[in-house]
Amino acid sequence: KNRSVVWPHFFLNTIKNKAKCRHCPKVLTAVSKNGTNHLKRHIQRCPGLASAGQSTLDDFVIRPNTQESYNYEECSNELSRMIIQTETPFLFSEHPAFNKYVKKNQSQHKETSRKVVKSKAMAQYCNIKQELISDFANNTCRFNITADGWDSGTDYSYVCITAHWIDRDWVLQKRIIEFAKLEFPHNATNYHNIIMNGINEYGLRSKILSVTFDNATSMT
Repeated sequence: KNRSVVWPHFFLNTIKNKAKCRHCPKVLTAVSKNGTNHLKRHIQRCPGLASAGQSTLDDFVIRPNTQESYNYEECSNELSRMIIQTETPFLFSEHPAFNKYVKKNQSQHKETSRKVVKSKAMAQYCNIKQELISDFANNTCRFNITADGWDSGTDYSYVCITAHWIDRDWVLQKRIIEFAKLEFPHNATNYHNIIMNGINEYGLRSKILSVTFDNATSMT
């Protein structure tokens, strides 16, 4: 198999051992024992490539110490995703040791403030939320809702509402659709308000199969 990067630039005739350039009329020998250096030299100065403004072989060669372009927006977006996925405080983006490490790998690195990271995290959350709402709207299955409540240890109670469903590939899925503070008293009315807020916000009102609570006694 021809593995050299030059072959996409030539029509190969294995019977006559010839290689015709795809960009100009030039025909060269193509004998495996002779290698491909002469073909590479042709591509580097091929008039057909130069006039068409196409990439020459030099464009495919990776040279040492070549400075890659730096895109602050892309890097700060990835940093925000990393902080979310690792449950790291937003302040981590300003830590001197972290920025020193990144600077060592990318000399053009610019520090991202915790306010920027928080802003990007919220924007990513909103984008994912809208995608999920759209997916739910296009899904014809029924959804099962679970409500889990607990105390934070600081005199506050919270409720987490999760939607469970089986997707088109028959894989069980689940997503949190609401996470809210439970106001006193902890009764059925306040639970109902939190649950319905999540259900309505994600357009699931007509698609609910069941609702399950972690502790039914708290609903009385």
